[in-house]
Amino acid sequence: MKRAFVRAVWGNYDDSHRITRRRGMIDDWVGFTRDNPYVSDFITYVFGKKNFDILGEAGINCVLIDDEPLVFDATREQYRHKLEVFRYAMEDDGIDEMVFLDWDVVPTKRLPCDFWERSREKSTIQACLQQYRRPKCPWRVNGDIRKVANGGFVYMADKSMPSRIIKNWNDIKGNSMEPPVSKLIDEMSGGWKGIDHYWQNFEAEFCVIHHFSVFPNVDRYAKDECFVHFQGGRDKSILLSKAKSHLDRCIKKERGCL
Repeated sequence: MKRAFVRAVWGNYDDSHRITRRRGMIDDWVGFTRDNPYVSDFITYVFGKKNFDILGEAGINCVLIDDEPLVFDATREQYRHKLEVFRYAMEDDGIDEMVFLDWDVVPTKRLPCDFWERSREKSTIQACLQQYRRPKCPWRVNGDIRKVANGGFVYMADKSMPSRIIKNWNDIKGNSMEPPVSKLIDEMSGGWKGIDHYWQNFEAEFCVIHHFSVFPNVDRYAKDECFVHFQGGRDKSILLSKAKSHLDRCIKKERGCL
């Protein structure tokens, strides 16, 4: 069984739009991730020969998917690249079980030896549930249209998942990959069944999102926190600073300094 932690890089250095600005912000997170003592081996799937060379020089284990840095529209379809990474990893690269991680998902402790076994106790796709201010899931008729599966940490153990998510992307339209993943989870559940059902079956056990979680802190922090997703703001430098401070506390706690 082939297992892997997976990350991705795509895009050009382009500050003209808040979405295209993403590529430039990743570099600081790449360095932070490389130096994190809790990071397990991971594969980074890359769009763009220049990006591949930059990451290779930084010592990152990379697989080049395409010579072009963008194969989908930079502003309208940017996050379709992430779904292509899902597809490539599980279909072309033959991975059976994976965890996809955004760069702002920070490992905060050493993985338990039964990490993969415990992950398989829930569904073959898992992600943290979060809530936006704006509607994201218009196909739901019971009012929970703002709750979606967060795309920063995605556990996947079914090779049919990527193609099903891509189909939902094509049906829903839009630039976010979170609604297509959420729609797949609804389909697997026979419709949206509420947050208790989601928690029991699809909530990622080992990841905590630091902002916008649907669940109360008493539940979120009862998890075996191996990863924290530092999302929820446009100022990535502030988030990176918070991530560094949090990781420093985790290291000191492990060493008995707190």
